[in-house]
Amino acid sequence: MPAVLNLTQLARLCYSFFSDELCGSGLDAGAAISGSCGFLVPLLPDVPFEFMDKVMDVIKSTSRHTYLILTKRAERMAEYFATRAIPKNAWLGVTVDVKNSKNRIDYLRHLYAPVRFLSCEPLLEDLGELNLENID
Repeated sequence: MPAVLNLTQLARLCYSFFSDELCGSGLDAGAAISGSCGFLVPLLPDVPFEFMDKVMDVIKSTSRHTYLILTKRAERMAEYFATRAIPKNAWLGVTVDVKNSKNRIDYLRHLYAPVRFLSCEPLLEDLGELNLENID
């Protein structure tokens, strides 16, 4: 994976304008990039599932790229993927930065993603022991 591009601002801008033209050009940015690339796609807490469906359609249609979907809202990610297939080119991750956020790992553990990962930054305290069973 030669590069990782952060689409956070683009996704927020795209969603905030509710413009099909802007969303189309913004969400389809990966289609214009030749070769393989990595994209960091935060699962935004305030974005409706219908919009996330559009994001997943783009992810599925650009299978040459790898998308790292990261969230602090692990229960919401589990709810979303409970009724939807996880794209084969999507890695799923949760942020674990303090001890009381370790329960997010359990939500992630039960999702059948090609890769499941943790982002432990900013690490705000000692997390103690972590059960990394079924976490890549």
